[in-house]
Amino acid sequence: MNDLTVVLLCHDRPKTAVEAINSVIRQSSNNFDFLVSDNSTNAELQEILKADFPTIKTIFWKPDNSSYFDHFNKIISHIETKYITLLHDDDILDPNYVMKILEQFQETSDVAAVATNGYYIDLQNRKV
Repeated sequence: MNDLTVVLLCHDRPKTAVEAINSVIRQSSNNFDFLVSDNSTNAELQEILKADFPTIKTIFWKPDNSSYFDHFNKIISHIETKYITLLHDDDILDPNYVMKILEQFQETSDVAAVATNGYYIDLQNRKV
């Protein structure tokens, strides 16, 4: 069993979610579970997942207009690993993200969270 679950929290942004999913799939380490938690108001992302990513574990909460906090709280009860990382559907991971956070958790076993740096990416896909 893996120690980490990477959760992608999605809500009505299927195009950016696909980019985020691809960045998770391309991790240099595969020692993690991956879960897409879709709280969208429609099934567009679900259709993409079934067609292009059929092996990814997904929870589709059906359109229920839950808040971000409700979505977060619902997904926590489905996690069975020691650690969890929550991403938004517009987050793109560096290829070594999982490896680096797992290393940090192993080096500092009493931490409750690991913060990471990020970049803003503009509409032309440039880091700003």
